[in-house]
Amino acid sequence: MPLDQVAQDPHRGLSLGGDPSPVDLVGAPLAATVGRVLVLSCLPDAPWLPPGGRADVVVHDPEDPAPSPLGLVRLLVTDSDGRIFCRPRTGDRPGWDLPTAPVPEGSPQTAVEQLTTAVFGQVAATELVGCVRNTVPVGTRYDWPAPVAHFAVYRVLDHAVAVLDGIWLDHDDAAEYLGERHWWPLVAVDHGNATALTTELNITWGLWLDDVERDRDRITRSATGALALGMNSPALRELAGLAQEVVWPDVDLLVRQAAAELGLPPPASEAAVGTR
Repeated sequence: MPLDQVAQDPHRGLSLGGDPSPVDLVGAPLAATVGRVLVLSCLPDAPWLPPGGRADVVVHDPEDPAPSPLGLVRLLVTDSDGRIFCRPRTGDRPGWDLPTAPVPEGSPQTAVEQLTTAVFGQVAATELVGCVRNTVPVGTRYDWPAPVAHFAVYRVLDHAVAVLDGIWLDHDDAAEYLGERHWWPLVAVDHGNATALTTELNITWGLWLDDVERDRDRITRSATGALALGMNSPALRELAGLAQEVVWPDVDLLVRQAAAELGLPPPASEAAVGTR
């Protein structure tokens, strides 16, 4: 189907394209992201957030409860060829997005079930992939919950048949049309490789900080590998391009900053026991 031939959304009360209007979540409990998580990307001063805002892309364990407060749910629907099902974005924003719905109140699972019913005509089994976690300064005027708001992606477990019109994007087209979406690293980055690289980063940084192994090449190599995989943070980029003239105390600061940006515990050489 050509990209401009998509039927109108017949389902009222759900926004099946991207960027639906914010809903009032005043009074929703504020909480940090829960469970075992992996931060793929950290973007301080994200341009779509108020000044001082930060956006993190976070992988969750599939058994984790939904992060709270939750503003939107999106469905990652794939077919047997790995293509991704998309709907047109709503409002005045052109382009494509995953099927999306707001979570006005109550159980996030209810919102997911309503969205799968709208897309497939019946409830479909899903699992949590991860979320975009937006954090803004306390007291900031923001259309979503503040200081923390989550926007989750759920994977549909079966290759269900959509009853809505839309488009199926293969890998290359998905990267072209969806690559700028805030949630894209959740799809583009291999989670297993990211976990392994995160472990290597934490070990390398711990050996450095504890003065066990001051290996600049290992630091730059591991950081470069993480960036090549699709992970990203300001300090990680600086470590990947670390110049020889950078003095050790400045490297120490960058290592600690990168660990904080990626949500890692303070690096220590004990993490390397049995791995060297």
